[in-house]
Amino acid sequence: MGYIGAGTQIDPSFEQIPEDGLEQVEIPFALPDDMVAFEVKGDSMLPAYKDGDMVIVRRRQIKTIESFFGKEAVILTHDNKRYIKQISRGMNGEIDLLSWNASPIKNVKIVWVGEIFAILPISSYSKMIRTYR
Repeated sequence: MGYIGAGTQIDPSFEQIPEDGLEQVEIPFALPDDMVAFEVKGDSMLPAYKDGDMVIVRRRQIKTIESFFGKEAVILTHDNKRYIKQISRGMNGEIDLLSWNASPIKNVKIVWVGEIFAILPISSYSKMIRTYR
């Protein structure tokens, strides 16, 4: 499990993610193999996404960016920032990222879009303790 920004900028290059992720979580249902989970950090997407909620997305992007216009998704930008935002068509064909309660991020170049599969409130999953050697 990694992190996504909702009012917080997450730079995945500094996460130093081990092969099996940052943390493991126990969830109440089975997932398809091509899923990855992210923990929400921040409050710009309240009330839909709270700090600590888990968002499960498809690892591979199988749809065009345009098919996500008007929808919320996990986004990786060209400057290596990862967010959960609503994707919007901006002026002159640009792409903007919208929050529920913060200013938009305008004219974004998107590298990857993670289609949301499931959202789990922090109270519905538990983190497993991991020890590193």
